Amino acid sequence: MHIFDDGPTCFRLKIVMSILSNRPIRICNIRNRSKCPGVTDYEVNFLQLINLLSNGAVININDTGCVVNFSPGSLIGGEHIFDCSNERGLGYFLEPLLILSPFTKTYLSLKLTGVTNNSIDPSVDIISQTWLPLLKKFLPPASSSSLKLEIKKRGIAPKGGGLVVLSSKPAQQISPIQLVSSGKVYRVRGVAWTCRVSPAIASQLMHGAKGLLNSFLSDVYINLDQRKREVAGECSGFGIVLWAETKEGIFYSAEATSDPEGSKQSQPVIPTELGNKAASHLLNQVFLEIIVALVLILLSFVIINCPLRCAKNSSCFLPPFVLVFILYLVHLLAPTEYVRSSKVKSMASFFDMLWKLMIYLGGCVDQSAQAAALTMMALEGGHNASQLLISAPTPYTVSSLRLIRQCLGVSPIVLPFLAFIPVPFCRREKVTFDLAYKEMEESAQENGSEMTPPPLIATCFGSGLKNVNLSIL
Repeated sequence: MHIFDDGPTCFRLKIVMSILSNRPIRICNIRNRSKCPGVTDYEVNFLQLINLLSNGAVININDTGCVVNFSPGSLIGGEHIFDCSNERGLGYFLEPLLILSPFTKTYLSLKLTGVTNNSIDPSVDIISQTWLPLLKKFLPPASSSSLKLEIKKRGIAPKGGGLVVLSSKPAQQISPIQLVSSGKVYRVRGVAWTCRVSPAIASQLMHGAKGLLNSFLSDVYINLDQRKREVAGECSGFGIVLWAETKEGIFYSAEATSDPEGSKQSQPVIPTELGNKAASHLLNQVFLEIIVALVLILLSFVIINCPLRCAKNSSCFLPPFVLVFILYLVHLLAPTEYVRSSKVKSMASFFDMLWKLMIYLGGCVDQSAQAAALTMMALEGGHNASQLLISAPTPYTVSSLRLIRQCLGVSPIVLPFLAFIPVPFCRREKVTFDLAYKEMEESAQENGSEMTPPPLIATCFGSGLKNVNLSIL
């Protein structure tokens, strides 16, 4: 039995790891020092959902709610309807379900009701348009074609009322992936949605987003989703979801949602500004890829060829004027407000700006889907190596990697990314997750500057997990 004494950290992933590893767990110290100790209503609701999809699972919660004992059963699949808690969005429940869905016994068709869009969890639009294309790369063709998420009704916090249908087909095992090149962004799509408000608000959201996006890309199309009556849930609200697609099939996303009913906000939400805000968030992830790629090519050429020239000749020739010229073009062509506000006064500020620009290269996975993608890499069924280019890992991603190492004995090795430089070999052994730039961060703190990590390559050998629940016909 695994005993976790770190409280509710990665509560859902702990249950998922218990089911897939077929080991009982005990989660202790769940908010034991809080004014409201014990598990929350939405965590209990999640356990009820797992119990619905499992056969033989045993769940025990003590009187105070601070200790949860979970003994896993077998995932059976089938057709089910479940009412999710309105305290969290449906994205809170869909993330672990997408990891468990390939390991069910039969075809899964699950109808979930609740909050489809809020400001806490990823919306169902983000999961449908950004997460599913990535997760399908881990599945065989028969399973990937049947993985779908349909939005029947929208539901806004706090009362919800939305309805989505998740469909999936079991797989024998998870396949490895090699995603280290994101490609160029060539189009942007989106949805401006409204529920029980004036349809003109959707047009204002669209114009606010396109006013910024059309300055950099012409292929921008935003669909208007104006819902009323029974398909609009029980609360009024509006928002916009944007996603950018690259030529390599990589997606980046951003969203903005109005404040829920009953929230204490002194200033009203202007739809045009909300759309512009979502567009700015999207640009911060996906723009400047071409410019940054050119600079990385130049830096890689200098890094690789400079030692060779030094070995052949007594003096090393370095063309600094070329680098200065390229960096100056970066400063002139940079479209985001963040880069335009940078004061380039010296060569050091040029390199500092370049270092911060690298973080906008978003990797090959959306930041909200980092933990799910790395978990699927660890669940690969053939002990093969997978590689994934990611941006700066979130705190939830770091906690997830530590939990995966503790439960499965494998963990991705995360190393800084340099263009056109081979990825170091990953050894088959347990490793301690560290971001490899801890010393650089300490040095930056001593100098009084802020440390911005570069894109990272995550390399991991699979744990060899098979779907033992799969029916054999």
